[in-house]
Amino acid sequence: AEGRTASQVASPARVTTPGVEIDPSRYLEWLREEHTWLDVRGMGAQVSEKMELRHVYTELAVSGGARERQAGAKAHDARGDVPGAVEGLGDGAHAGIDEALAEHEHAVLLGDPGSGKTTLLRFVAQNLARARLGDPDALARIGLDAEAEGLEAPFPIFVRLERLASFLRDHPRPDLPDIAPEHFYRYLDHLVAGHGHGLPAGYLSGRAKAGGCFLLLDGLDEVPGSDTRATMVELVGQVIRQGRTRNRHLVTCRTRAYEDLTQFRDDVTTLTLAPFRRPQVERFVENWSRALHRVPPVESDTPRADTAREYGADLLRAIDDNPSSASFSESPLMLTVLAVVYWSERKLPEQRAELYEAAVRYLLESRRDLADHSTGVRKEALQAIAIAMFEDPDGVQRSVGREDAARAARPCLGLDRDAALAFLENEELHSGIVVSRSAGEVEFWHLTFQEYLAAHELAQDEEGWARLEQRLHDDRWSEVVLLYAGCRLRFGGQRAARRIVERVLATGSDRVSRARAVALTARILRDLTPYGGDPAAGTRYEEMLRDTLGIFEPGGEVVAESVRVEVGDALGAAGDPRLADPEGKWVTVPGGTLLMGAQKADRSAPGFDDLAYDDESPVHEVRVPEFRIGRFPVTVQEFRAFVDAGGYRDRAHWGSDGWSWRRQAGVSGPGDWDEQAANPNRPVTRVSWYEADAYCRWAGKRLPSEAEWEWAARGAEGRRWPWGPEEPTPEHANLSHNVGHPTPVGIYPLGGTPDLGIRDLAGNVWEWCGDAWHDDYEGAPTDGSARKEERSGAARVLRGGSFYFQARNVRC
Repeated sequence: AEGRTASQVASPARVTTPGVEIDPSRYLEWLREEHTWLDVRGMGAQVSEKMELRHVYTELAVSGGARERQAGAKAHDARGDVPGAVEGLGDGAHAGIDEALAEHEHAVLLGDPGSGKTTLLRFVAQNLARARLGDPDALARIGLDAEAEGLEAPFPIFVRLERLASFLRDHPRPDLPDIAPEHFYRYLDHLVAGHGHGLPAGYLSGRAKAGGCFLLLDGLDEVPGSDTRATMVELVGQVIRQGRTRNRHLVTCRTRAYEDLTQFRDDVTTLTLAPFRRPQVERFVENWSRALHRVPPVESDTPRADTAREYGADLLRAIDDNPSSASFSESPLMLTVLAVVYWSERKLPEQRAELYEAAVRYLLESRRDLADHSTGVRKEALQAIAIAMFEDPDGVQRSVGREDAARAARPCLGLDRDAALAFLENEELHSGIVVSRSAGEVEFWHLTFQEYLAAHELAQDEEGWARLEQRLHDDRWSEVVLLYAGCRLRFGGQRAARRIVERVLATGSDRVSRARAVALTARILRDLTPYGGDPAAGTRYEEMLRDTLGIFEPGGEVVAESVRVEVGDALGAAGDPRLADPEGKWVTVPGGTLLMGAQKADRSAPGFDDLAYDDESPVHEVRVPEFRIGRFPVTVQEFRAFVDAGGYRDRAHWGSDGWSWRRQAGVSGPGDWDEQAANPNRPVTRVSWYEADAYCRWAGKRLPSEAEWEWAARGAEGRRWPWGPEEPTPEHANLSHNVGHPTPVGIYPLGGTPDLGIRDLAGNVWEWCGDAWHDDYEGAPTDGSARKEERSGAARVLRGGSFYFQARNVRC
């Protein structure tokens, strides 16, 4: 099969090698069965312990994520489309995961804990197996077109990268280079050895090398140890590069973990799972309620269908009425937990740590009659296992050997080895909080439970803070830290929570560590303050918060971009003081004569720039009168005032074309508005020119003309970039997908204009101008004003580039 494409493989399940006909049906049936069921423990006698995944699965959405092209685009229509600028979804756009899978054959899928990454891969795996076994509808369920795929579906191979890393550690091959695809293929053959699938040695590796496969590679972030994770990125990158013309690849990883790695970038498309939005929550509740009440997919007008509808409406009301469930409902996992807890108690707890506690206790108590120990003792044993996995000498472990898990649990249980092993087996069978997905290994059903139980263990321990302090800023401990604070609030009230804030702030010994301490405190406060009280009252938090602003200004100690983003987002959550001064947000730009545009034809002529595009010329003089411009791009916080004031409903703020567009489009806010609201000091995105114009009218301002924008950016000396001639660095601008999303305004200390300190004119997000587009500046105003364009639907001008554009495309 060497040299065949992904669509040129034999049919339907058999593959022929010289002299041997091999039928992988038993492997495919095993894979289908392995990924068909969703475990749902503790649902009582009315519901089995597992539901069929395809009946409760709710389609996910992805945002962002395309590989960059070298060339930029300057002209945009009024909706903000960027012709030819980016392949794929573009800046802030969302698409169904089925569209993304159809469009992108090689992708890394990012998401937060519980966002559905693994469930998605399981759903893809079982449908590929079903398709290979003859199900005619299976490919369509994951967005693939059977006709486009060719003779048959891609052959599924599901790999958990944490287990691959363990295999390579336990089965070294010194005769091979450390980073060699052959290591991956060795593991594929190990994966099916001894399972009775009827496959000969070398079958899976041979399939992967021959092509026509879909490699589903799960949990890059779960690989223990930063060095090992970095090695795994290189190894997987090699596998993708070697097989990119023959196979499909989908890798999953936590978003924050991926940001700290040397990324695939050039080899894959980066897709980020978007939080559940309202339609997905409603669809999940509908699917869940129907599955719970045994209503087949096609059944509608029956008593049990009516019962399922009524139950779903009650569950949805409970989620809407619960102050802490808004963020929970964005996660498929936590939405499942909400549904499980509601089924048990017909109400939902308010505090996040309380919700996890309710979920864990419910899962434990649901089968307590089958357990040999009390719920409390069992929970303590699971806490001991969880913290042992986090404190493992080799780094945080996602799974441990059964013997190690039993050893950790024994002090709580008071049992010998065999009885402790029996305890683990009972918990796997009955509570489902721990599971065994491979022989001899134990892990928690989901990382969230491992994190909560570890946090609970530390919160009960007098030495818990000492054990946690050195790990406060370790990404793999981040959820444990937040949940630890929540547990302390539960156990000791406001005084205990305030003590945590004081201790976190005390860890800041220099400018960088103080900034990180402030950022972490802000995240803790965001978690705790919605439930009453102010744990920061009487601490140094406000003072340190003000001091932290210095990391965004020039002349100080250089602080890493990732830290600045972290602190900037934390400031947004806490209330960014830079946005509190109305006058401080505005800059007066003196008038002057701008030599507008650039050309690369004549080095000796004015406006020469060897990076110029043809449509940047001709260079011409424009007289720009004095004007005022915002120091930062318009933020989510500022645009929210317009939305909340009814700006989308008030005709007075809209031009005639804009109002017609708004009514026809039916919009009542920017795209993904609920998601944007979580980051109030980031620039508002996904607004059309019409919406930007309406906002400005409402605020009593206007969009800058293209000449005004360029004058503010270039100044009298005609700078190439807003700061000057220096090539951009991570201290200058958010560009080249270094971060992968818009960042809080004004966090790049070297990126402001040297004369006036106007920020974010390069990169981050595109910025609308008032002008209509003019080819070669033909007919463009020469007085610096924004020329009115009478014809309907005129293309408008955007400037400054965006976070996914490179240095050439973010010039002035």
